[in-house]
Amino acid sequence: MLKALYLAEQMVRLTERLERGRIIQSRRNSEVAERLGVAPENLMGRIFAALLPEASVVAAAVARGAGAKVATLSNSVGTTPWNLYAGYDLEDLVGVSLTGQG
Repeated sequence: MLKALYLAEQMVRLTERLERGRIIQSRRNSEVAERLGVAPENLMGRIFAALLPEASVVAAAVARGAGAKVATLSNSVGTTPWNLYAGYDLEDLVGVSLTGQG
């Protein structure tokens, strides 16, 4: 499965398009699911179900919330249907809106 998702050129291109905001997560889910022969519903959520936050990134967010100047560069996979950030209250932790509104 990992080889199919991360080493196949077509799959890498789909991930790149998602991370660059050229397609939305549900479209990537559908296209990947079709190629893998699996159900597309919340595919990224199912793939990354055991994903845990990187401790150093959380520490950086806490430092930022305490006033330190911190920058984190990350690719975006969107928040629908699977929200990578759900359950972490990052806006409260960081002290700014992560949506760019407010």
